[in-house]
Amino acid sequence: MELNTYLVLVILILLAISSFINYDLSTANDGFYPLPRFLTSYFRPNKVLKEHYNGTLPGFIITGVMKCGTGAVSKFLSQHSRVYDIGETYFFNRYYEKGYSYYDALLTRRSAGKHKIVFEKTPTYYKTLPTAERIHAMSPDTKIILIVCDNVQRTLSRYLHILHLSPNSLQRQQKEHKIDDLGKDFEEFQQRLNATIDDLNIEFKGMLANRFGNFYRFVEDLYDLYNQRKYPFSTKDSTLRELILTDGLYSVYHMTYLKFFSPEKVLVVDGSTMKDSPWTELERIQNFLDVPVELSENSFKWSEERGLYCLNKDGVPNCLGKGKGRSNGWEFEPYLQKKLMKFFKPFDQHFANLLKKRFSWQDKNDEE
Repeated sequence: MELNTYLVLVILILLAISSFINYDLSTANDGFYPLPRFLTSYFRPNKVLKEHYNGTLPGFIITGVMKCGTGAVSKFLSQHSRVYDIGETYFFNRYYEKGYSYYDALLTRRSAGKHKIVFEKTPTYYKTLPTAERIHAMSPDTKIILIVCDNVQRTLSRYLHILHLSPNSLQRQQKEHKIDDLGKDFEEFQQRLNATIDDLNIEFKGMLANRFGNFYRFVEDLYDLYNQRKYPFSTKDSTLRELILTDGLYSVYHMTYLKFFSPEKVLVVDGSTMKDSPWTELERIQNFLDVPVELSENSFKWSEERGLYCLNKDGVPNCLGKGKGRSNGWEFEPYLQKKLMKFFKPFDQHFANLLKKRFSWQDKNDEE
């Protein structure tokens, strides 16, 4: 075999290895996906298509932190007469290599005959590094709805979600690996989470000291680490516990969207209200989308069985799947509850200051 052929083979092998190493598991949700999917989707993880998109455009895209209510918001909005939910597409992080023709065909097929504003909901767009740039390259007029929530409750819900997943035989090993990281039961998870908070506090204390206590500069440093896929945002160097906690550093991820979209194009929604008063944020969303306010307090009915508000169907609560609201009745031990609140409080406040908005859970946590 000629030398040039050997060199080509070596280069191809190195590219494949690089793609594997740089695959960002944070872009996937807690489902399980086979190897070929990410090898095709992430061979060039930061690629942005340059051609003009002439296909069906989504009027808006819903994304947000896992277990913060993206499913609830999309389900509620799908009841509106002017909008149509095409579901999760994962185009901008998993299937981008397929090109715009794939996305256009997907939107056109799913929305055929629906003369409405089309939207998709894909939670993992929230923290996939190139997603904001890719959406902007397709259409800078796309509106983004970003859903966040109480980090303490989100952390609890994320663990319970992973614990109750039902993978098939090929995926069972992946779930076992996650449980080995998090803890085989709730008590072990709390113990490991407590130690992880201590580790991150030590790391962050040193970073903050390097900025002479300037929290805003410290967050900018975290943003740089995120852009470089370095600890504590790297799936290669971070534990799943660390990644679950850093999912709640909302300012870091939001800054990426603000880099490409004006603040008027991005609406941040308080997902913690979806349980107790979903109509409050839904009114903001409908105004943001410039559609009539059809979803109001009368659109919902309290479910005593589920302990949350559901859609009102002729006076009967029509609730989301049984997996929603799974954390009702669960709580961290008081020491860990307070520790998590203290850990997230300055990050929540930074994000609130960035948006000039106060979140519902901040008032609740201040009372604790």
